[in-house]
Amino acid sequence: MMQARTQIPSFEAYLSRVDRNNVLLSVTCHDPTQILGWDKVVLLRDCGEVMRNQPIMDVACNRVMVPFFDRVPNRVMFELFTHDNSVSITHGETQMDSEVRPSCVRHAQNAADNSRSDVVEPTEHTDGAQALMLAIESAAQYQRTHIVVIVADQYRAVDWQTLQQAKNSATGHIYITALTVGDEAQDMTPIADNIVHWCTQDGPCDTRFVDAITHANAHVSTGLKLSIRTSCSEKPYFGCQSLATVSRSTPHAKTVIAGTVTELLSAEKRGVDAFMRRDLDQAQENGVHWCGTRMVIRNENIRHWVPVVDTSRVHWQTHTRKIPLVYKVPFYTMIRLKCDANETVTISLENGNNSRSITLKGSRARTFRNYTFSQDVVAETRWRAYVAYIQDCANDFTNRHFEEIIHRAPSVKEKESWILQQQLIRNGLKNRAARIRNWTHMKRVHCIQ
Repeated sequence: MMQARTQIPSFEAYLSRVDRNNVLLSVTCHDPTQILGWDKVVLLRDCGEVMRNQPIMDVACNRVMVPFFDRVPNRVMFELFTHDNSVSITHGETQMDSEVRPSCVRHAQNAADNSRSDVVEPTEHTDGAQALMLAIESAAQYQRTHIVVIVADQYRAVDWQTLQQAKNSATGHIYITALTVGDEAQDMTPIADNIVHWCTQDGPCDTRFVDAITHANAHVSTGLKLSIRTSCSEKPYFGCQSLATVSRSTPHAKTVIAGTVTELLSAEKRGVDAFMRRDLDQAQENGVHWCGTRMVIRNENIRHWVPVVDTSRVHWQTHTRKIPLVYKVPFYTMIRLKCDANETVTISLENGNNSRSITLKGSRARTFRNYTFSQDVVAETRWRAYVAYIQDCANDFTNRHFEEIIHRAPSVKEKESWILQQQLIRNGLKNRAARIRNWTHMKRVHCIQ
């Protein structure tokens, strides 16, 4: 049986024809034996002033400890770090089993009460960045490590580039899930692979946190590798491929409109050039702005923001999506593929148990059986690709911009999420809006309902 499993792909992939140049790719794994699991789980718990001074936060975090540890399997190594003005190893590395688990729960629940800073005049914020670095270093001898971060305060002297380099250079795979608690929690998007947010105004955070842990426990790969052979002229070929923003002078600056790379208009080129010369007034006169982490252009013809992207170093024929495929969670993306036997796409799992790949022909793409479902999936997939570019621009949106994006949203759930963003930003709650927006975006990225 095990030999047979290695001879066939560990996942299913299908193409469905959308129009003459586009197909919808769906990828799903239904084989539970392909779940990778973890060699080590590390919990980082914030025990700083914010957590201690707001008991409702501490109580909410304590509530999730039991279901969290129930999802740390036996024989997996576990370690608990806590931090306020300094870092403590509250529970040393141990192998999880039924006898150790109650002790781990107790240490995690009592962490905030037992944490007492040795600084007479506490410095601002917590030493969470150092705790995260120690957690990353503790994963050195393991192939797969899941770091779970609970954070309620800002990190002091955080250097995201150094942390990211340490994570990327680790010999094994490190995956970080962050639970941000409250409006003042550190923004974890520079380092976290998945983010869950909880406000004190919300109900219990048990479900959303446990869902994120369950999701992480069901990975069957660290990513998805796609390669294509197509004669389509429109790019990018993969709808899930987000292009880097323009950050330097380049003749390869373009916009992405309706999912297609498009040449800049003359005025837009002048605006981009002006921005690179730091002439922000002239740039804005030509519709070019910097919002969040991206250069964008306000296109009045289609009445929404479009990203300005750098196409100089893009590999159009191949793309590796560095988001794990999850057991029984389908992944969808649009692909440019004509109805021709010579047009193919090859899909393989990154670091999965089975290295077998699947190659699909454009001529064999099936037709949709359920028209309504197909239209909904296509609309959501295209919307996800667009929002990946503009989701962190929302703090700079006016009411008019919000109304436009709400009108274009393809589902009631998406409309409600942007209505909430509009309300929070209008009321001056930009921190809360950003944390909720990050969480919502992560749910889109990970295909979590």
